[in-house]
Amino acid sequence: MSQNPNGGPNYNPYGPNPSNPNYPPTPGTSYGGPQPPSGPNPYSNPPSGPNPYQNPPSGPGLGTPNSGYGPYGPTYAPPPPGSTPTPMPAGPDTGGSYNPYDPTVMSQQQISGAGYPSYPPTPAPGIPPLPPSPQQPQRNNGRMILIAVIALVVIVGGVLGVIFYNNHQQAVQQANATATAVANATGTANAFASATANAQATATYLSTHYPFSNNLVLNDPLTDDSHVAQYGWDENTSCSFSAGSYHAQENNKGFFHLCVANTPTFSNFTFEVQMAIKNGGNGAEGGVIFRADVNNDRFYVLFLDTQGNYDLDIQANQSGTNSRVLRSGQVSGYATGFFQVHTIGVVAKGSQITIYVDQKQVTQVTDTTYTNGQIGVISDYGSSPTEVVYNNVKVWQLS
Repeated sequence: MSQNPNGGPNYNPYGPNPSNPNYPPTPGTSYGGPQPPSGPNPYSNPPSGPNPYQNPPSGPGLGTPNSGYGPYGPTYAPPPPGSTPTPMPAGPDTGGSYNPYDPTVMSQQQISGAGYPSYPPTPAPGIPPLPPSPQQPQRNNGRMILIAVIALVVIVGGVLGVIFYNNHQQAVQQANATATAVANATGTANAFASATANAQATATYLSTHYPFSNNLVLNDPLTDDSHVAQYGWDENTSCSFSAGSYHAQENNKGFFHLCVANTPTFSNFTFEVQMAIKNGGNGAEGGVIFRADVNNDRFYVLFLDTQGNYDLDIQANQSGTNSRVLRSGQVSGYATGFFQVHTIGVVAKGSQITIYVDQKQVTQVTDTTYTNGQIGVISDYGSSPTEVVYNNVKVWQLS
């Protein structure tokens, strides 16, 4: 607290500080001492010019700015009226103006030179310590910025990594899909090429082995009954269409059953059909009939079993009188067993009859008994009820 805050003529810079309760006033003055002499007071209006006592440090513990200054007190004199404060040299630790007469200057200023150690500033009792250096927050801010940048780089890198990985996976999947499509297309093309080559080879084989013509007069895949009205196929409990094939069934021991295309009749022809014996035990047989008169039980019949044994017979009547075997034998290279698909071919031209199995000629005979008639398929009872399935029947008319 200043002794004369108004800066009047009664100001005594060397007077005792009344704010100290332990210092008693001296009688004779305003505080107990003698009155100062009259006349100009050199301390009330100091000469103009730079005042080394103006602008004290403004930091904590360095006094109140612009208060009176006395050599025995820690206060500063107010500036003369009309004068301009002059800044003092900056101290190294105050962060503001420097006052060489401040009682704590030695503890605030580091003096260099030989024999003078540097002492850290000691705060006055009851006064908080100096604030931390302003550069520390800058260093912390820089570290935080660096950490934020690193975190951003990590996040961006992770996002980019996920994007690149997904793009890579998509590229791999697209490449695999393309490769699969190419492979499938190649496989399909190869399959078509193989089928075409096989068809051409079959056509060449037929032209050299099967007598046939461009006059295809019967063509039925036998997958359903869509051609029954056209060709007159038998449909009953023993002759039926199911599961994409034409089924011939014989349930009576010692008998065989006919399933006939009743409408067309053929004289000179090439007849082909695919056959598979489904069941029937030992001796179960399938086969074909041709140049048939089914109403009178007169026809040629070929029997073929699961072991490749065949018989070419003439059926003369229902009682079997005058029936005979024209030729019998075994097919070489035959795939034995049930569910084996075999192709039967018959070429009948005049009195000459030629039998083929799987496009290989098996036998050839000459007979004039029957010259014209229907075609059909059979099921011959083996050691148990027998079922035989057929598909893809064709007949080419021969001249």
